[in-house]
Amino acid sequence: RASLLRLVPHLRRGTHVAREGVRTMQAQRIRIATRGRSPVVADTTNLGSEPVDLTVVPGALAIVRPA
Repeated sequence: RASLLRLVPHLRRGTHVAREGVRTMQAQRIRIATRGRSPVVADTTNLGSEPVDLTVVPGALAIVRPA
């Protein structure tokens, strides 16, 4: 748990990917199951503690960046 807490500032900056112990994967769909021990929270929205299925929808998110 302590090592996870040390990652929090890196998560906000996106620099966690290069850190030891962090692994990235790509998927179109994932299921998150906490067995009721913890809620699944996405972008401050509580999705519940039951298994949550997430699907990537290509083109569904518009990202605007400075020129």
